[in-house]
Amino acid sequence: MRSTPTPVRSASTRRFPLLSVLRPHRPSEIWFKHAWSVVIATAIPDVVLLTLGRTDLIAYTMAGSFCALYAHDRPYATRARTLAWVVVGMVASLGICLVTASLTRQAMILVTVGALLAAVQKTLCDAARIGPPAHVIYVFISSAALFFPQRLDQVPGHLALTAVAGLIAWCVGMAPALVRPHGPERRAVAAALDAAGGYATTRGTRAGHEAARGAAVAAVHRAWESLAACGTRNPERRALELLVVRAEVALAAPDASEPRWLRARARQLRRGGPVPRPAEIAGIPAPHIHGLDAGTGAARRSPWRAFAPGSPALPLALRTFVGCALAGGGALALGVDRPYWALVTAAALYQANTSLTWSRTVQRVVGNLAGVLIFAAVAPLAHLGPAGLIGCCLVFAFGAEALISRAYWLGTICVTPMALLVTEFARPAPVTELMTGRIMDTLIGAVLGFAAALAVADRRAGVRTARPDRLRGRRRRRTPRARRTGAGPRRSGEGPPPAHRGPGGPARRGPHRRRRMVAAYLARTGAGGRRRPRRTPYARPDRATAGTARLAGRRTVRLGGCTGMTAGNGSAATDDTVAAVVRQWHEVLPDLDTAPMEIIGRINRCAALLQQAEDAPLRRAGLTRAEFDLLNALRRTGHELTPGELARETFASGAGVTKRLKLLTERGLVGRRGDSRDRRVALVTLTDDGRDLVDALLPAQLSYEEGVLAGLDPAGREELGKRLGELLTRLEGSLGGPRL
Repeated sequence: MRSTPTPVRSASTRRFPLLSVLRPHRPSEIWFKHAWSVVIATAIPDVVLLTLGRTDLIAYTMAGSFCALYAHDRPYATRARTLAWVVVGMVASLGICLVTASLTRQAMILVTVGALLAAVQKTLCDAARIGPPAHVIYVFISSAALFFPQRLDQVPGHLALTAVAGLIAWCVGMAPALVRPHGPERRAVAAALDAAGGYATTRGTRAGHEAARGAAVAAVHRAWESLAACGTRNPERRALELLVVRAEVALAAPDASEPRWLRARARQLRRGGPVPRPAEIAGIPAPHIHGLDAGTGAARRSPWRAFAPGSPALPLALRTFVGCALAGGGALALGVDRPYWALVTAAALYQANTSLTWSRTVQRVVGNLAGVLIFAAVAPLAHLGPAGLIGCCLVFAFGAEALISRAYWLGTICVTPMALLVTEFARPAPVTELMTGRIMDTLIGAVLGFAAALAVADRRAGVRTARPDRLRGRRRRRTPRARRTGAGPRRSGEGPPPAHRGPGGPARRGPHRRRRMVAAYLARTGAGGRRRPRRTPYARPDRATAGTARLAGRRTVRLGGCTGMTAGNGSAATDDTVAAVVRQWHEVLPDLDTAPMEIIGRINRCAALLQQAEDAPLRRAGLTRAEFDLLNALRRTGHELTPGELARETFASGAGVTKRLKLLTERGLVGRRGDSRDRRVALVTLTDDGRDLVDALLPAQLSYEEGVLAGLDPAGREELGKRLGELLTRLEGSLGGPRL
């Protein structure tokens, strides 16, 4: 008897909600640091200019003061470099806009320059993983500066003011290092311990365990990234690393972890007490933790490589340029005098996919319209005098940072009146004109910007606002696993796509594969205004935790990339999964000869665990094992190879090699050229970057593999290698010969 088919929701209902995107959430743990930093960095030059009676120059100093919003989640060694580059980028962007404004007053030329700068700023911020607030502040400052009255001889002085304010912002951002030099990484590790404690409370099976595990995975990921960026591995950093390992243990065995212990250590880190040393972490002997000394792998890539031909960032840059140009041009066509806010609105919309862009569009429109009403209420107070204007700007700056971590639209309610007041310093205008222009710019920028997101589609995102008619209304078949569990068909857009094909699980589909490609790209580039770190041991939260299982009172714990089987009392285990399976077969069929299963089963089990665990040094470099094998084949042979030869060298399929070569070519690690004798044949070679990457990774990878085998004595390892070699030789001879 068939059940009534569940109606499939339309794409618009599924992808473009209205009210749900406005739901606020918990604020950032350090929101007050952002808020007070920007207030202090802004107040110092503003008070000086107010004393000198030159409040008309405050708009230029605020450009530098807003640099204090960046890099609060980064360790101070990295924050110093990041803030310096943020200030340099701000001065350079402002310089281009001021020079342009002094040379021409043609509004369409100014809009075109603003749109081009917005595209470049977004692409560079995404590639350099700067954010939040990423490119939005840059676009606001540069677009507004295009419409400031300007003479060419005034530009150097105005840029000097911005540079001085930027230096003050740098000092404000670095000042906490004098009190808590390891504050950012301690907060990241404390968050990881708290999240792991929350997951351990669910014991991995209770209600809400999936959401708790996802939060814990993300927190551990951020903690590893913070520690990897803090420079020298001093004793305090090593102790913090071991605490993150303890959080990983809780992910591996939540029912065997102590949530109170984890949360107590998190509170201790936040209070500023001493970091628990390795000897204080019960059950984790420091010599057994491998992979922590391995380097991060790949060297830093220049953000300018995002503009290389074939780069995945180019469609996003084109979308930003088209959207901003359309928004600015549309505002001019409707008679808006200063259409810079239309450019800012359009540039702020673009996220990783169309669904997120829609969410940002709704929040932007709601926040801007509410902010215009607040501006109308406070305008009389702000216009009482320069001091009142400065005071209102500072209050709104604090409010924006206090609210934006709860919901983007709440922060925009304060950002909108603050932006209107900032432009009043350079070019005062009637309140009614400002409000009308801001409302029109918001609506035009939102409509045309979102239209550009639909028109210039990013195929890697695999997200479409309309599906072909032949796919509309079609119900996906329920897989055998879904029929067993009673689960309904999974619809596109509901939850994350399957991370991999499991036994009886859903097959890979084109859109899911494209989403995964974009997720990998965003993890490297940070698109969408959020800083996306390099891959760390938990870069993929939807994938099963590697090397974790619980069988017959024993648990497998993955420590920094090393997997070891331990019993409940910490002693070495003498049993394994295959032995338990063999015993079960003996109970069912006592006369069954299971000797081959004990060998083949263990080989298959070891291979599955090693593939599941992946490789920490490779993952930190953004490589898979299959991609690394391709690079190794090119490095060790020392000459060009065809894709077919690479397939034979790496025991891979031709289609798989082709896909991996495309990704490696986009990253600049391999080069391809046509054979001069046969244009149908492509020759692949390592680039200099690829050769340097292999030479840097191979020692770390071998050290990592050494850790995996650390539990075997030298004689046992030699004997195991010899026996496996004999078996491999026999298999290659009987199953088709060696593939070399």
